[in-house]
Amino acid sequence: MVIDPRASAATAAARPPQPGNASPPPSPALRLALGRGEVERVQQFKYLGQQLTSTGALEAELGRRMGMAAGAFKRLWGRGVLKDRAVPLQHRLSLYRQVVLGTLLHAAAESWALSASQLQRLDTFHVQRLRRIARLPRGPDGASNATVLAATASVALSALLIARRMAWLG
Repeated sequence: MVIDPRASAATAAARPPQPGNASPPPSPALRLALGRGEVERVQQFKYLGQQLTSTGALEAELGRRMGMAAGAFKRLWGRGVLKDRAVPLQHRLSLYRQVVLGTLLHAAAESWALSASQLQRLDTFHVQRLRRIARLPRGPDGASNATVLAATASVALSALLIARRMAWLG
């Protein structure tokens, strides 16, 4: 059993058995007792607002965070805040960065070990929202991602995460 050091005192995350390896029930030596009770083994749990899994996979947490950020964007867009051309683009982008990116990257995103495909998902999410705020055309004849980032004075989220990670590490 591997215990996640970030687990609360009442919960421990145990690695599931490898596929094809039928493992017997845990021996008494592998059980974790706290007080008079045994700590429950779970596959996933929420700790400090982040969904943690026993395997350390981030796909569920990334999907959850992207859903929350998309909801925040939709609410701001629906209220007209992000689409009102009377509001200067810089103010709309600032609000987007504070609310939407704050929601997306909350809970120690600097510590996420993301795969290339997950970084691509984040970059796509970011550029799509920026394109919509700046009202730049989509499609093959539309503005490229580099053009969108330049027009909004933004960087790709993958680059932002690397910069945050470097600042976090000192």
